[in-house]
Amino acid sequence: MTTILSLPDELLAPILHASVPHDCGSRAASLALVCRRFHRLITPLLYRDIHILCNGASWAHRDIRSTKLLHRTFCSNQSLRQHCQSLVIKFGSNWLGSMERHDREDTTPNLGYIAVEFLKWLSNTTELRISFASFSNDTRHELSRAPTLPDLSVLYNQVPKSLTHLRLLQISGKQNAPLDLPTLFRGLECLDSSAYLRTLDLTGVSQIGTEQDWKLMKAKAGTAPFTELKLRHFTQSATALEALVMWPARLEAFHFSLPMSDYYSGNYALTRYNLSIMKAILSHQKASLSHINIHELLSQSGVQDCDLSGFHQLHTLCMSRDLTGIDTIPVANLVAPNLLIFRWDMRLEDQQCSRGLEGFAKLEEDWVRAFAKSSMERKSSLQQIQISFFPEGWFYGDIDKDYQYPWDRMDRLAEEFRTHGINVVYNTPNITKEEFLKLKEEVLNFRASLVSFTE
Repeated sequence: MTTILSLPDELLAPILHASVPHDCGSRAASLALVCRRFHRLITPLLYRDIHILCNGASWAHRDIRSTKLLHRTFCSNQSLRQHCQSLVIKFGSNWLGSMERHDREDTTPNLGYIAVEFLKWLSNTTELRISFASFSNDTRHELSRAPTLPDLSVLYNQVPKSLTHLRLLQISGKQNAPLDLPTLFRGLECLDSSAYLRTLDLTGVSQIGTEQDWKLMKAKAGTAPFTELKLRHFTQSATALEALVMWPARLEAFHFSLPMSDYYSGNYALTRYNLSIMKAILSHQKASLSHINIHELLSQSGVQDCDLSGFHQLHTLCMSRDLTGIDTIPVANLVAPNLLIFRWDMRLEDQQCSRGLEGFAKLEEDWVRAFAKSSMERKSSLQQIQISFFPEGWFYGDIDKDYQYPWDRMDRLAEEFRTHGINVVYNTPNITKEEFLKLKEEVLNFRASLVSFTE
């Protein structure tokens, strides 16, 4: 009888690898115990995705214990190092519920040295993610202290030296464990355009840095290899952002978001960003930019000072409704000559406010219509308008008895522009029309009763 074990390794290995998702190490471990052959074929998957925690709270964290055991394994069996493709390094944790008390050996203060050694050893890594959780300011708790700038300098300097195949570098900082842009730049400035790095993803860039730092960065303009830049919670100045955008030799994709949550946690950005400032900065890379995604800027909406007609390589543009506003007069500014896809995002990332069912009304419908018509008038290459609308199941704003079902408006837009070669697409409704009409009636009756009561 033919069994799976009768297959040659060339066929069996891909089958086993396909059965183990990247986030399912337990399944790989179980398969490795089936037989010796499975163990040999599955072993690379056991070490494909490495997660380590380098310091935690004052009581030893079980993940710190795992980090030390993994370090011991790589020390004793160097052949396993070649299998790592994705490395996640975490500093700090404040999740008390996941902490366990172990032996005295596990209370060693700081394992930052392990992170540096892993960078030296795991040279086949293509994706590196470094994140910082919340830290205690209590110096009595060695494990809860954030890494110092010299610690981070050593870490960042090791990245280009060892990870020559790295394609993704993602770093996430926190308020009391900031992402220091000058330190990161000094660690990576030796990279040239021939390196493999393609995506630089930074969250929580702090306000650390001087004008001299940005001059040094601008002196290296056009030398970095990455083609995609992702920035979130970027609190530095426009000068720093400009230096960062100018750094790569060819920037093809740019993502930027200062979500509303920045109002409630962390520092404001040193520059009050708006689309005019962003357009001026991105103009340095307009010859290569094909994808721009700007979600929130905490600034007044409007596109009157954001003329993208000079961005001839721009194919995909994503902006939020609160960023563009709904003034139809300057909407043509967003129509780049070769724009193929425009995504209009109605979502709010805000712990205080939510988008209600009234979020896509006549003004929003008219704005999308004006955008499509401007594209037609300019004879652009626009093929698709994407509308992201995921409202809460309630009405937060004013409505009247004539207020229409939002998806009826989107259907109308899709039908109107389909014959012109523009495909208007949107998410499926999260509420049926019957439920919508019933809820609208209930809300109108309730609000009417409140008016009668106050009178």
